[in-house]
Amino acid sequence: LWAVFAVFGFILLCYIVMFFIAENKGSRLTRYALAPAFLITFFEFFAFFTYASDLGWTGVQAEFNHVKVSKSITGEVPGIRQIFYSKYIAWFLSWPCLLFLIELAASTTGENDDISALDMVHSLLIQIVGTLFWVVSLLVGSLIKSTYKWGYYTIGAVAMLVTQGVICQRQFFNLKTRGFNALMLCTCMVIVWLYFICWGLSDGGNRIQPDGEAIFYGVL
Repeated sequence: LWAVFAVFGFILLCYIVMFFIAENKGSRLTRYALAPAFLITFFEFFAFFTYASDLGWTGVQAEFNHVKVSKSITGEVPGIRQIFYSKYIAWFLSWPCLLFLIELAASTTGENDDISALDMVHSLLIQIVGTLFWVVSLLVGSLIKSTYKWGYYTIGAVAMLVTQGVICQRQFFNLKTRGFNALMLCTCMVIVWLYFICWGLSDGGNRIQPDGEAIFYGVL
């Protein structure tokens, strides 16, 4: 985990240098593009420092006894699993920046020249609120030891599905995103669902240890 933290630290330093160079000499578009990338890297740097330091977590009794977790002081089985809530904080801060970056890329490279600022704000607002909702849903679900956690998981998944529908409508029909940008957008949308799969294997299903969970999320 310290290796992942170091990678994010190196990338962060690179972004800091590029950010200040762009602020002084770069174009407006370059500044707009670097700012969210810099912030995302900073938030993940913060999250993985907390992860690697074994901080920013709370203990919740696991629903399933698939992997060995710490024994409860009451002797209950399954035992207590570490829930690293710090990663949800990083997601909460990072995803709006990524959505802005996607919108910016499509607005500047799409085939539609008739772009309304109000339409952009309207679409981004829905996308951001929907994304933050599924992040909070997974956080709440991870803190519940009973089967009810899967209810929050399902609610979050439905919210993400609706949000992705809004993103597709905005990107492919309004902004007419095509080519490489469309491919990257589809890749990003698939990666989101890998977050849900990882959650199901870790905080939800207790199939993988917290270290494996951190590596999984780090790769994503």
